[in-house]
Amino acid sequence: MFSRLGVLSSDALNRDGYVIAFETLEQMIAKNALIGLPQLIDHDFHRPLGWIMPYGILIEPKISKTVGKFYFCDTDEDRENIHPKIQSHWQRHNYEACKPYVDDFKRLLQSEFSDKGRFYEKGAVAYHLDDIVTKLYPKLFSNTDKSGLIYLQDILDDFDYAGSGIFKDKKSELCIFCHQFFNRSLSLFNNFNTYFIDEFIRLNSRTDITLRIAIDPNLIGLSKTMKGFLELDYWWGPKFDDDISNLPDQVTRYECNDEQKMFSNVTGTEFWWKSDGNEKSLEIEEIRERPSFGVGADAYGCRYIHSIYDKQKEEFMHFDGAVRMYTEEQILERWDVNINKAGKNTDYTKLFRIDGKLGLDDWKKLCILYYKGNPLLFEYFGAKEEYDKLKNSTIEQTPGADFLPNKITSEDGIRIFVSYFQKSGDYHSFERKAINPDII
Repeated sequence: MFSRLGVLSSDALNRDGYVIAFETLEQMIAKNALIGLPQLIDHDFHRPLGWIMPYGILIEPKISKTVGKFYFCDTDEDRENIHPKIQSHWQRHNYEACKPYVDDFKRLLQSEFSDKGRFYEKGAVAYHLDDIVTKLYPKLFSNTDKSGLIYLQDILDDFDYAGSGIFKDKKSELCIFCHQFFNRSLSLFNNFNTYFIDEFIRLNSRTDITLRIAIDPNLIGLSKTMKGFLELDYWWGPKFDDDISNLPDQVTRYECNDEQKMFSNVTGTEFWWKSDGNEKSLEIEEIRERPSFGVGADAYGCRYIHSIYDKQKEEFMHFDGAVRMYTEEQILERWDVNINKAGKNTDYTKLFRIDGKLGLDDWKKLCILYYKGNPLLFEYFGAKEEYDKLKNSTIEQTPGADFLPNKITSEDGIRIFVSYFQKSGDYHSFERKAINPDII
């Protein structure tokens, strides 16, 4: 392994408009300084990059930063060694978060509780068992469409959207979740794509569109445990004013470079426009290079979008998204053919649907957010330059220069670095000094 000193986070205003309080930064360091935490690619527990040992807080005028050492896997042996460490971290975190609430689930679920179920911390403590939500809320699933989607208004009649992909029951202590395939790698271990889900829910305030969404039938939560989650992975929907009607009827394919493949697990993305009278339709499908480990080592879940545009009204009248699931044999064939020749012989799980008046700006924003983690959407929609500006530039400097400036002036104020170590029972050899803060 090789290591680098780096900043984990700070209490400065970030791109998402959040400020992490100093108290929260300190709690994170105090909790993890001795045991560390996983370093993951794109916050994905199935894609370990190494380990982080956060060990202190640098307190400066106007800003405080948490500092740690980042250890990166350099060989296959490194990755094999780090995998069980990450698994142990997740199991310990999950056990500590869920154990205090097992009796609550037994009380609330009564005869529906089974020892076959499993507990997860998903922004709220949750219990996973096949069809548990369907059994508890049969009315909710009685009006699904042929794809299994539920009208959002039917959900909001009995639930409040609480953020983080979670709906809280208005009359009980339980909550339900969006479908598992809204997660990275389609995995229960990962968090939801809340950028897309929140934007989708926001559209419900409009009366000229109808929304449907997929709910996880196997995951039930305890509302009082809801904390949500915050992943500092900035993703946004840029604004556009393109003329859809003049786009040619053809397949366009964008390919990822090696760096993009490493972060996205996607080899390419295809865009297929077709015309039918006054309507123009678009199908978008990303082509995965690596499996969706949340489903299995032989499962390649490719996100897919279908849209219909009314050229006369200059607005979208239909928009839906799904996941097409390929086996290893099928994905090998898919790599070699375009979307218009690939057919539809895959497992298909629809996740959302919008019908009605959807403007171009809203449509493109939803496309970008649905394909979170895939940079090729920005290229296709003409925002590559805007996307590239988000990348942190590399600055050549002496290691530690940020923390050990070669010149300090009185205007710089006081800088303090507080570090955390294992508590010892023997401090006889440790030199101590008592400083009166009143005379500093």
